[in-house]
Amino acid sequence: MSAAAVSGSGRFARPVLAIALLLGTFVALWPTTLSLAVRWADTVNRAYTHGILVVVLCCFLIWHQRAALEKTALRPSWVGCVSGLALGIVWLILLRAGIQIGHQALLPLIAFCAVWAAFGASAMRCLWLPLLYAYFTIPVWDLFNPLLQWLSVFAVRGVLSLIGLPVYFDGLHFQIPAGVFEIAGGCSGLHFFIVGAAIAVFYGELHRDRLATRVKLVALAIAMAMLTNWLRIAIIIVAGHLTDMRHYLVSGEHYTFGWAMFAVTMAIYFLIVRRWTAEALVAAPAATPGAPLAARGVALACVTLTLPGLWQWLDTNRASPDSAARDGLPESVAGWRALAPRDEPRPAQFANADGSDARTFDADGEPVDVFRAFYLHQEQGRELAGYANRPQGPDMKERSNVVATDGRWRELKAQSLAGDEWLVWYAYHVGESRYVDALREQLRYGVASLGGNPLSVALVLRTRCMPDCPAARARLARFAHDSGMDTQ
Repeated sequence: MSAAAVSGSGRFARPVLAIALLLGTFVALWPTTLSLAVRWADTVNRAYTHGILVVVLCCFLIWHQRAALEKTALRPSWVGCVSGLALGIVWLILLRAGIQIGHQALLPLIAFCAVWAAFGASAMRCLWLPLLYAYFTIPVWDLFNPLLQWLSVFAVRGVLSLIGLPVYFDGLHFQIPAGVFEIAGGCSGLHFFIVGAAIAVFYGELHRDRLATRVKLVALAIAMAMLTNWLRIAIIIVAGHLTDMRHYLVSGEHYTFGWAMFAVTMAIYFLIVRRWTAEALVAAPAATPGAPLAARGVALACVTLTLPGLWQWLDTNRASPDSAARDGLPESVAGWRALAPRDEPRPAQFANADGSDARTFDADGEPVDVFRAFYLHQEQGRELAGYANRPQGPDMKERSNVVATDGRWRELKAQSLAGDEWLVWYAYHVGESRYVDALREQLRYGVASLGGNPLSVALVLRTRCMPDCPAARARLARFAHDSGMDTQ
């Protein structure tokens, strides 16, 4: 952007720049935007399918504040720029560490800092809410889902008791004579909760209500949204009871039915709150052209946004394949006989690893399986500590998971499909550092990747609890010592 363009005194230059910086944040931090787009397009869970609409409403709220923004003194802020760059580095660490909710949660804050850098702290008093309104697109609200599920259980239990429907509750499941229902994650009412709160915040900002009024608006919207969801669940159960589970709401689709009920609820909501906001309504000042935009402010905002994304784009952050080849599993171990790797039960599973190898050794008639997986670089879906990874292997069910007594391994007890008990030890390596804590390992990788290209390795040892688990533990400790894996 040229200095001439920046210094223009167009009447709407400020709100247009603020909107451009908000949208520019989504562009500059494109890996995060892509991960959010997946949630926005999720038509199964559907809790964030309103994401694009919320971004549009953020832009509208910025435009709605154009008069106040035009009257604000422009003071481009180095503090805003430095704060944004600091958050950008944290964003890059969390992105590379694969901590998705972490880097997603930083996106609105980085947009906030970019606008702060461009306009100064005084301008943020009228723009902080339009910018942070973007949090209604971020999956931080998933934290409320378990609570909403249990609230739904207790509320529906009360409704069914009132109408005298025979029902047996077992956790999130409940049974009526005609069949069984479950209040799954998608039935908790989280989507109604988020949209109801977003509508209330938007309504309060649009009418410039006092804080006390806004709190009441949000509280009422959330309460009505939750009541709607509880009534929806109760109606579906009653429909199943009366039709022997053949009603369309049970056997077909009830999502549209829920949103039809929610629309009626919001219509009632607006009829109620219209009486609250009339006294609190404050007329917006007339928009008048303010001081020209400062080229320094625009430059600071651009630096705030572009540096983290540019770093991610230019730095391939990929370890050399040679480093992975040098650190392979040993072909032989003194005192142990090498066997052909076992196919059953299947070895450890690490999703999308760049490579892996397996060995089996025996010294006392009960073999020890050794497995190694490595990643030349980590990202979402390609992490040492990813949700899809199974150190015990895909054929065994985890029973317990603790740090071993020596602190150098995590110890996992598992049960095979045949009912056998197994003991599994595993550890992570990032570069030259060793970890047994998954979150610490992921953060360490994110930090280390800023200054290098560390190789990420998972080491796994497992053996059957024969004759028992203490004997298996001693066997693993002996092999780890003899093979040198305790000191790697």
